[in-house]
Amino acid sequence: MKIIYTNQTNQEVADINNASVDEMIKAVKQSYFLIAYIKNPNKEIQLAAVRNNGSAIRFIKNPDPEVQLEAVKRTGNAILYIKNPHKSVLLYLKIKNTL
Repeated sequence: MKIIYTNQTNQEVADINNASVDEMIKAVKQSYFLIAYIKNPNKEIQLAAVRNNGSAIRFIKNPDPEVQLEAVKRTGNAILYIKNPHKSVLLYLKIKNTL
């Protein structure tokens, strides 16, 4: 699927997957859901998306533990979208809920 978005120079880009990594990061910072259309986003792009909105984790397949943790720090219910949460994420939530 081709997603049209506007890059930093206000030019429309017809396919986000043809954009540079920097442009992808800027795109997900503006609209976190665009990560759903990026094929195999790297960790940096994933982090930018979940830092914008923790719920972006729902669009990331097999997120890295650091990405998982960042998502639940931003949006507590992001844990609902993580199929196999890392033990560090579960520990963070347990500690947070006992304070």
